[in-house]
Amino acid sequence: MIMTTIENVNSIGTIKSIAADVQKLLYTTHYDPAQAGHHLRLGNAYYQQKAYSLSRFHYEKALTLGEQQNLELKQKLIATKEILGVTINQEMRSTKDQLLDHLKSLSADTFTSSSLLILNFLLMMAILTRKKYLAYPLFHKKPHHFYGALAMLLVISFSPLFFHRFYLKNTLRAITLDATIVYEGPSKIFSEKQTIDPGYKIIVRPSLYRWAQIVAPASQGAQNGWVQLDTLGIF
Repeated sequence: MIMTTIENVNSIGTIKSIAADVQKLLYTTHYDPAQAGHHLRLGNAYYQQKAYSLSRFHYEKALTLGEQQNLELKQKLIATKEILGVTINQEMRSTKDQLLDHLKSLSADTFTSSSLLILNFLLMMAILTRKKYLAYPLFHKKPHHFYGALAMLLVISFSPLFFHRFYLKNTLRAITLDATIVYEGPSKIFSEKQTIDPGYKIIVRPSLYRWAQIVAPASQGAQNGWVQLDTLGIF
């Protein structure tokens, strides 16, 4: 079973061999990547072997999968980031970056609920004020203007859902598992912009041929640069 095998990871040699053996476990055991507990154990194993970028990735994955109330996990994640020398001000310095990171942490149900709440509120206001607004000369002579305004309100009410469906779902949060080179374009033929240290969180928009464009952070010169997906841990 993976639970007993993970406990023996500490006896494996180098960090690279640890990663290879863990990957083998993922495909030869009953490992379920949808279970937060498995990622928590993997994070602990990597932490003990000082593979801190891999440890952070699995801790972040565990949080995403429902361990938000696990105080021990949060403390381990904080300790891992301190060892990596990572702070929120270094990763997501601008308010825009921090807002995007927060929105990515919300579930799809949150955006659906927000749209429904706004829709219910606007429909209630429209019903209560319909007679009053139709009494205005503009709406009285051309009532279709009222219904046009109502349609606009409906579009506004669904804006959180549209934002999630057509923007947020097309971006991914990731941890740089190794020193990650940022290129000017989606190929190594382009010039290098910079290198991101292991263990940093970035938000990317995946493209073809296993490349992704960096969306955030915007304040370190990496935005709009391109990285290889193989160097990232997506969570």
